[in-house]
Amino acid sequence: RRMLSTTTVKTINAIGHNIWSAQGARDLRLDAQKSGALLREIIAAAPRAEQSAMWNVFSAVTDGVALAKALGYVPSSWTASSPLRLISRSAFHARLDERPDELTAELIDVVLMRSIREAFRGFIDFNDQVYMPALWGSHFLPRFPLILVDEYQDLSPVDHALVARLT
Repeated sequence: RRMLSTTTVKTINAIGHNIWSAQGARDLRLDAQKSGALLREIIAAAPRAEQSAMWNVFSAVTDGVALAKALGYVPSSWTASSPLRLISRSAFHARLDERPDELTAELIDVVLMRSIREAFRGFIDFNDQVYMPALWGSHFLPRFPLILVDEYQDLSPVDHALVARLT
């Protein structure tokens, strides 16, 4: 109520959600537990002898996928389109609380790749609301001559990329 009627007031997630929805004229399905669900499917399909080790790194993988989306990491094996890549694999691994072992690093990449494919089909989580339009979005309308950001210091690299594309 304090803003002029010509002012748009939205969260970064809401803006990203609208942009990503407009990319394919589809209904988006939002699931906050998407990464965990994808990892559970991967573990269920793995040989029994490997499942225990995968369950042991479950939290490290889901946390890693969330951080990957905040930092703008896209696995180099993604070749279906040309996203904006904000961070390399080695720089991403250096930002994790602990350097990932081979299994954890591989599972992060596999879950992230599946998550990206699912986001193109309209199945997203809250992180995808910003990650997908910031790195793959092409239709950024309207554009804004001025953007005011509350709590600017809390923006992630992907948030910065989305804001930059809006101006």
